[in-house]
Amino acid sequence: MQRKTNKILYMLAAICLVVIAFSLPTFAAHAAPALQETPPAVDWAEVVNKILAFSLPILVTAFFGWLAAEIRYLLAKTKAERPDIMDLLNQAAFYAAPIIEQLKKSGVIPDNSTAKLKAMQLAREWLIHKGMNAQAQEKYLDMLDMAIEGAVHALSVGTTTVTLLPVTAAGDSER
Repeated sequence: MQRKTNKILYMLAAICLVVIAFSLPTFAAHAAPALQETPPAVDWAEVVNKILAFSLPILVTAFFGWLAAEIRYLLAKTKAERPDIMDLLNQAAFYAAPIIEQLKKSGVIPDNSTAKLKAMQLAREWLIHKGMNAQAQEKYLDMLDMAIEGAVHALSVGTTTVTLLPVTAAGDSER
């Protein structure tokens, strides 16, 4: 049975080769004018534009998702290391953020960069009032900045606190 199957396959292959051999000159005669024409030029700017229009929203969303996760991780890590400092920073942020938001809405503060500087200044003054000196604050300026960003976001969403998750030894948040 095996020999018969092999003979049939060899015969089919031979027939295919004969058909290809006889049709090749006619195919070449029809394809020659098409091969001589130059293909239309590709507008690469349009191709790149379409790729960016499709992928840019996805990339931006992914980037901001990663950034938010990174901020949450750093805040949780610092809170796990020094919970008293993080509580103070969060309290300062939630003290400064509503005041600055109201000043921004009323037009006293013209833009976001000025608002952020004023919020940092107000939070630092609040921390000094609570007993944290300026030298100790210098170590945690980035954390204070992130806490203020978190407070502004929490206030815009309608919550009054930010819940930080504890960090495990592997670096993942517990849920």
